[in-house]
Amino acid sequence: MWGSEKTDTRGKLIEDILDNDELILLNNGKPTHFNQYNGNTSAIDLSIASSSIATYLEWDVLDEIHSSDHWPITIYIKFDNNQNPGETNNRWRLKDANWQMYSEIFNNEIENIENSITVNSDINDDVATFTNAIIHAAHSAIGKTQYKGKRSPVPWWNSECDNIVKEKKQAFNKFKKNKSPGNLIAFKKIRAKARNILKTSKINSWRNFTTSITSQSSPKELWTKIKKFKGSAS
Repeated sequence: MWGSEKTDTRGKLIEDILDNDELILLNNGKPTHFNQYNGNTSAIDLSIASSSIATYLEWDVLDEIHSSDHWPITIYIKFDNNQNPGETNNRWRLKDANWQMYSEIFNNEIENIENSITVNSDINDDVATFTNAIIHAAHSAIGKTQYKGKRSPVPWWNSECDNIVKEKKQAFNKFKKNKSPGNLIAFKKIRAKARNILKTSKINSWRNFTTSITSQSSPKELWTKIKKFKGSAS
């Protein structure tokens, strides 16, 4: 039902639970788990949604297994004007906002709304008009900028990390094409090496980060360093 090669008692119990008009299984049959001991794959990570939102969700697994035995699962929500995954989003340019202009435009919009509202007007129409006034003022005084949702690279990532991750991907892809014991062992070795390199890089970067902080460091400088270390700021 969800891509496993066998059916057992626990699987049948899950199948009985899913025999419900209110629940929808999102899995598309792709494997979600890799057994590093025998090289077998299975689909043991299930994603379930209510039937009211299931049609708006797109389920998939990433190609890279990273340092886990499970492939990361992505679930895209397609509520935002049918926007496809990976498309550029727009964000309000709040740092450059002209709040005085925003207030003037919004106040003018409110005066027009107050003049048009009557006792017999529909509340939903009034709410929509009020919302449009806010958005119109924001577009005029704030504006938007493009944002692709990409995080800034973490400071501990270097060329050695880049190369070892590529080698690990190549080894795993080679094993997927030919599931021989030799290819499995080769993948395990390169995977262990990758874990060690990434761990060492993180430790060294953390040491450099902590030694760069002094009693003269300002709070702003400190938070900037923390954000960079987390990969949430450039």
